[in-house]
Amino acid sequence: MAQPTSENKSGNGGPPAACPPIEDVLREIDEELAAFEAKKLPDVKAEFTTYVGQKKTAVDDYKQKYPELRDKWCAQQQLIERLYSALKCAFPGQDWKKLVADCVCSQRAEEARLAEQLRKRKKCCRGVRERARDEQAERVAAAKARLETLMGLAAAVDAQLTTNAALIDTIRGLLGSPTQATTLFLFFFKLLPAHIALRPDDISDECKSFGSEYTPEKLCEGVKCKDPPADDSPCVEKQPDPPPTPGPTRRPVPAILPKNSLGGEIDCAAQDYRQANTDSAAADAAYKKAPDDVASLAKQLDDFRAALDDKITQCLAASKPEDKCCTTPTPCPPGSTPAQTN
Repeated sequence: MAQPTSENKSGNGGPPAACPPIEDVLREIDEELAAFEAKKLPDVKAEFTTYVGQKKTAVDDYKQKYPELRDKWCAQQQLIERLYSALKCAFPGQDWKKLVADCVCSQRAEEARLAEQLRKRKKCCRGVRERARDEQAERVAAAKARLETLMGLAAAVDAQLTTNAALIDTIRGLLGSPTQATTLFLFFFKLLPAHIALRPDDISDECKSFGSEYTPEKLCEGVKCKDPPADDSPCVEKQPDPPPTPGPTRRPVPAILPKNSLGGEIDCAAQDYRQANTDSAAADAAYKKAPDDVASLAKQLDDFRAALDDKITQCLAASKPEDKCCTTPTPCPPGSTPAQTN
């Protein structure tokens, strides 16, 4: 809010009334308008109008196809259990876990190292407002992707089941071949995580725990990348990232959700998307108010340099130095003694 600085006389003869400069008022109006425009409410309304029209069709379609999707998953569960048993017997005399650690986990560790290096580099090389804007935009994209997946959940689950069926056939064909070691990667890092992610809720506890001892995280626990190169542009974070803001836990999708739960899941996903849009608009408005990315700072510097000579000239021209050498001295008053100059 603009601080009152100007004064005018009140009509009733009271003390002067303090008012903000009109320039500050205009600046506030511009900021409020920019914040409103950043919300893109007409576009958001159009999106939500479309989602409202799609919701009933999505819910009805999922209810109808739920039994078939669940049956497909259960049939694949049996096939995967048999593959699981066959894999553990397919490497007699070999430590298959060591194979996984050497060939798979070491590469995943290198991927994680590079990802962390990139995260730090982005944090150090982006302005605070630029980074907040970008992170909120990523949140919007993730929330929208989840909502749209829910809108087509039956098709998304069926597509993943088809992908899993193809992986099952590929692994079967590789067992017993000279390249059967590749099945360790395909099974434990591709097929099993995708199968577990789809898992319906209304199954036995035994089925729910299947594969939990051989998740990618447990298989790769403690494995580090081999001889990582030194970072030639190390970035020291001034402060660590704050802990994530607590919020509702949403199950990743696609997944075989309870038959009658899709409507509520869509409503929650829509609310998440709406909130993400609101927060992203606020971050975007803050960034536009004071851009702090490299390109904006470079433009500020270019603009400043372009006007630099004029600013210096105007400042100097406004300064009128006193000429003490050629001015006529002020005569001394009668009877006074002139000052002595050393």
